[in-house]
Amino acid sequence: MSELRALFFPPPKFDHGQSPPVSVLESLFRPLRPRRIVLLFSQDQDDRRSIFISSNFDDKDVNTADILREAIIRLEGKMDFNCIIDGDESKILYSDEDVDTLHLLPEPLYLTSGKPFSYALPLCNSLSSITAQARAHGIALSYRLELESRDADIELARPFVPALAELRQGPPVAQQMARTQEDILQLARVRGWFATESFSFLRSDIQMYRLLIEDNIRSSIMEYHSFLNEDLLSFLWIPGYSKIGDSTIHGAGYVQRIASLRSRAYFGEVLRKLDAGSDDNAFVFKDWVRQSDFLVSGTAPFVFISYAHQNQSIMRALASELEAAGVRFWFDREIRSGDVWDESLEQRIRECELMVACVSPEYGESKYCRRELKFADLISKRIFPVSDGPFVWPRGMQMMFQELQTVSIRANSGVQSFLDQITSAFPNVLNKS
Repeated sequence: MSELRALFFPPPKFDHGQSPPVSVLESLFRPLRPRRIVLLFSQDQDDRRSIFISSNFDDKDVNTADILREAIIRLEGKMDFNCIIDGDESKILYSDEDVDTLHLLPEPLYLTSGKPFSYALPLCNSLSSITAQARAHGIALSYRLELESRDADIELARPFVPALAELRQGPPVAQQMARTQEDILQLARVRGWFATESFSFLRSDIQMYRLLIEDNIRSSIMEYHSFLNEDLLSFLWIPGYSKIGDSTIHGAGYVQRIASLRSRAYFGEVLRKLDAGSDDNAFVFKDWVRQSDFLVSGTAPFVFISYAHQNQSIMRALASELEAAGVRFWFDREIRSGDVWDESLEQRIRECELMVACVSPEYGESKYCRRELKFADLISKRIFPVSDGPFVWPRGMQMMFQELQTVSIRANSGVQSFLDQITSAFPNVLNKS
């Protein structure tokens, strides 16, 4: 098994608050399939941020680590951050005796009928708020993510199918719980990750800010799972940069295995959360657009992505999901004007297998987006609307598109169901290489 380790840290004279080259890392790792990834993000009391990544590849991908290593070396000269290839994470850590590590543990949950209920506990949704709070209070922290590749295994979620059937017949809160069970079933039936996540803080900071830290994480989790009682969330503080395995949690650790299920796109989600607010997003994203093998050239069947240019973040999240699923896609890379713009888009819409529309208020107000969507409908292309928030079709589009179901790309179950529909109905858009 080949391994790559890379450490990114700021030079001595550096503007506080500037993020490491997270977008670069996302663009490099997105097409890859490591067996294992360890990500360590560190933010010190002066808001200097560093990242360490270790990735392992199977023997059949023996050259991947070397190719990735060369790519990072080439990029280092273009970045403000220092980079050490095959570096050691200890450079960005405090002394083990000075820190405590926080793990969020799941509690077993049963319906009143006795049927077991399951839920995942991703810390990704806490990243932006917890790093912002740490920055506001001058708190040093580190976030550690370990991902182990896993194959599809529906047996992991089979014990929870009876609860799903019962919840589907219940009141609105039960329907919400049912969607959470569907998330677990969807995650288990496709390849993905087992994840271990934790936050570490200086012990001196924990004495003053422990309740603030726990309330922040609890709020983000309960926003993700609003039906959960806060008593079901247990915080385990361990001295040092400690790691805990399945066997340590609730005996056999089966509950932790379910809670640790993540989609293949989770690593990218974490990097995007860490990259929130970076000024380099647009430049790096354009660079990725030029390099991605999943962007279509030639006549290979593909998905056309329609989006408003103000909503690049929505399209970027969608592109990550499609690429993780091996789906070829195309979108316009720059804003052009006049007949050339219209003619090139019209040709691509005619050639595509289906259109995915990243709908939003801005999308509904864009005459070009409306034109793309109506033309696709005119020539009988299949249309899949997706959004990252509430969306209502504007006047002039409601009659034509109101019956189309809009998928939320924030929900695991919605995303996976959407990908399943595309890959089953249009298998020729899958990249076979």
